[in-house]
Amino acid sequence: MNQFDLSQFKSEVYAQMSARGDKYKKMIWLVKSAKVIFFSPRFRLKRGDLLESYYLLMRHMDDVADGDTPLPEGYESPADYLEAKIRFSETRTEPSDAADYLMLHCFDLASRLGFKIDNETSSIMRSMHFDAVRRLAAQKLPDSEEYGKMIIYPERKLHDHFHLLDIEGTVRGMIYVFGRDPDQLYHKIEPLGEASRIFYNLKDFPDDIREGLENISRDDMDKYDIKPEELEFMRKQFLRDREQSMAYDLEHRITTGVKNWFHDQARIGLDKIEESRRLRRNERIGLRARVTLRVVYERPAEKFFENVLATYAT
Repeated sequence: MNQFDLSQFKSEVYAQMSARGDKYKKMIWLVKSAKVIFFSPRFRLKRGDLLESYYLLMRHMDDVADGDTPLPEGYESPADYLEAKIRFSETRTEPSDAADYLMLHCFDLASRLGFKIDNETSSIMRSMHFDAVRRLAAQKLPDSEEYGKMIIYPERKLHDHFHLLDIEGTVRGMIYVFGRDPDQLYHKIEPLGEASRIFYNLKDFPDDIREGLENISRDDMDKYDIKPEELEFMRKQFLRDREQSMAYDLEHRITTGVKNWFHDQARIGLDKIEESRRLRRNERIGLRARVTLRVVYERPAEKFFENVLATYAT
C-alpha cells in the first residue's frame, strides 16, 4: 500500500471520528496539532507521523471492537478481528487490509527512530480483545430468553486488564514518542495512567454498562454493597435512554452504592494525578511532554473528578 492509500485510510478514520459529533473534536485537533508543533524540526516528520498514525490505527481498532465501525468482512465478531490483528502484529505475515499496512508503517517509523513498539501494540490490542469478549457475552437484548449477563471480575483481573491498556501500552508508547527511555520515566507517569483509566471508567460508565462492560470489581461491589441486579437494572435504563434518543440521566439512574463508588474513585484519581506530578517535579521531560500530559491527561481528568466530588458528595 503506498503513502496515498495510507493517507486515504487515515482520512476515513478522521471522518468517522468527526461523524460522532463533539466526542472526538478536541482529540482530532490535538493529534493534528501534535504532528506539527510538539516535536523538534529534526524529528518532526517521523515523530509526528508516528503519533498520528498510531493513534488513528488504535482508534480504528477500538471502534471496530466496540461496534462504532462496521466489522470488516471475513470476521465472525470484533473479538475474532482483534485476534487476527494480534497475530499479525506478532508474525508480520502478508498484510490483509489497510489497518495491517498502517501497523507496519508505525513499526517502521518506530524502528527508524531507534525503538520498538511491538510489546506496547500487543498489550493495547489484547486489552481491546478482553473488552470485545465481554461485549460478546452480554450482546443479547434485555428480556430475551438468551439475555447475556455482564461478567463481574475480581479487582486483580480488572487491574491487570487496564494495566495492559493504560500502562504497558499507552504510557510506555507515549514515553517512546517523547524521545525518552520508558524504563527511566515509566514509574513517574504510571500513576497518571491509572488516573486516566479511572477517568474513562467513570466518564464512559453509561455506555460501558449498556454494552455489558462492568468495570466495578467484585471486591468493590462487596465493599459498597452493590448487587448485580442493580447493574442489570441500570443497564436496561441506559438502553431505554438510547432507544428513546435521550441523554443519559446518570445522577438519577445510578444507585447509592454506585454513587459512593464514583465519589471514592474520583478522589483516588485526583490523588494519582498529584502523585505523578510530585514524582515528575524535578524531572526534565521537556516542554512538549509537559504540555501533552497537562492538556491531554491531567486537565480533563481533574475537571471531571472535581465535578464528581461536588455532585456525589458523601
